Amino acid sequence: FEADTSPLERFVAGEHMQTDDLKIRKWGKIGKEYIGAAFRSSFKKGQILYGSRRTYLRKVALADFDGVCAHTTFVLEAKEDKLSQMILPYLMHSETFTQHSVNHSKGSMNPYINWKDIASFEFSIPSIILQEKAAKIFQQFDKAMEQTRQHYESLRSFKRGLLTEWLG
Repeated sequence: FEADTSPLERFVAGEHMQTDDLKIRKWGKIGKEYIGAAFRSSFKKGQILYGSRRTYLRKVALADFDGVCAHTTFVLEAKEDKLSQMILPYLMHSETFTQHSVNHSKGSMNPYINWKDIASFEFSIPSIILQEKAAKIFQQFDKAMEQTRQHYESLRSFKRGLLTEWLG
């Protein structure tokens, strides 16, 4: 990856992904911020990013833009004939997957997991049709949670405004 010649505009570091939030809400701008040599994995919109450090933090995100990430963030895409891309991020947020990941992590100060250990995760797979139905239900939950988050932010902002207006 060459930042000077890349058409990509954004990079995602571990701190840009939030626990249990599939949405990437923060990112860095290529050319505006320093990115080190570890940022060499490009990703495309629709792919899944998985933070391989401190996997107990459950940093799994669905990319909604093209960008670049560090080699410590795995870029995943489902084999569509076996697993729906729509269900994969939810599977990776599951307690079963997280426990597998934590149990196979190495190191104590900054535990990490290797790709081969993630690939060894086994689970039952329903039909693609059922996977996609389940994913749509999970997406409805995500949409409701996002609306709730936006309402919370609006109320918080309104409260701050009132406090400023009334108390100076």
